[in-house]
Amino acid sequence: MPPDSQRGATCERREDWTEKERAAWEAWSVHHVERMVRVFAEMPKEGDGRFACPACGTGIVSYARARSNGHLHAACSTPQCFAVMQ
Repeated sequence: MPPDSQRGATCERREDWTEKERAAWEAWSVHHVERMVRVFAEMPKEGDGRFACPACGTGIVSYARARSNGHLHAACSTPQCFAVMQ
């Protein structure tokens, strides 16, 4: 969330996030990026498949790449662990 000085004009009904909410969002973001990096490090660069999830250690990551443009769809079987669509 941008600081007040970078927002410009806002609606009078707008409520800003508290510092506690901003810190929680930052922690959540960092945590999920770390999970994504761990999964991508283990994922083969080509093809489709499945492998044990290195982020949670309990789920299975299934992934598929579009043959036309290389876009990736991947998700862990553990809810809230990892998913990406690019």
